[in-house]
Amino acid sequence: MQNYYEIETEIPANHQLHLDLPREIPAGKVKIAIIYDQPKSPNSDPNNWLDVLGAGKAHSRFNSTEDVNHFITEQRETWEFDE
Repeated sequence: MQNYYEIETEIPANHQLHLDLPREIPAGKVKIAIIYDQPKSPNSDPNNWLDVLGAGKAHSRFNSTEDVNHFITEQRETWEFDE
């Protein structure tokens, strides 16, 4: 059986965390997940596909908005619709 423990903290400038956990959490192997809000880019444009896809990090073949639009156009040509 798995249990869940949550704590909020601040990430310091050195990006190192020290956590004191409750004693009821037994010693042994655990998983740690970091959940954070992605800061908005000051140049973020919701109409720019690269911004929407995370500045092109979603797929290395997308180097520009034109690459993304070309990919979408290619994919649309393969779509089949029931009539």
